[in-house]
Amino acid sequence: MMNQGHSIGEIVSAILVIVWGIIRYATIAVIIIGGLWLVMHSILIIVTLALLLAISNAKIKW
Repeated sequence: MMNQGHSIGEIVSAILVIVWGIIRYATIAVIIIGGLWLVMHSILIIVTLALLLAISNAKIKW
């Protein structure tokens, strides 16, 4: 009975370690993906603003 309980405890601790590892890597992945997403959107916004400025400057020159 004691050996079975001990093995269950080891299984639970192993599961917790695995779950913690998954959560940690998932968090890192989310941060990386989120960072890339923000970079892509900021680049798109900058390009859009640059195009709008170029168009407005061209209109002023015309």
